[in-house]
Amino acid sequence: MYHHADIVVKIVMIGLILASVVTWAIFFSKSVELISQKRRLKREQQQLAEARSLDQASDMTSSFHARSLTSLLVNEAQNELELSAGSEDNEGIKERTGFRLERRVAAVGRHMGRGNGYLATIGAISPFVGLFVPSGAS
Repeated sequence: MYHHADIVVKIVMIGLILASVVTWAIFFSKSVELISQKRRLKREQQQLAEARSLDQASDMTSSFHARSLTSLLVNEAQNELELSAGSEDNEGIKERTGFRLERRVAAVGRHMGRGNGYLATIGAISPFVGLFVPSGAS
């Protein structure tokens, strides 16, 4: 089919193959990234379960990976506690800490979602492009 096809059809077929390669590469890299992050978080969560204070948890995170989500969250909480040291409003401290932690988790989620736009675009367009190929193959 490929050898007898018109040049436009050949280009479209090559484009679909390249799109497939990109899709599979993103899929496998995301899978590896998510699996490794899940394992790391589970291991770090088990270690932090032994901490009895934020200071103790902060000391424990020094042995974690430098860009660990757990380390980032504990450091955010520690930083907010230091900034609010003179405050008498405990509810305000809790709210600000919760907000900072939510913001950090959202940023990590956005970072992990990189590449999903390519998958969505390729997934939405490829079937229609694929329908175009057989029409010029004869």
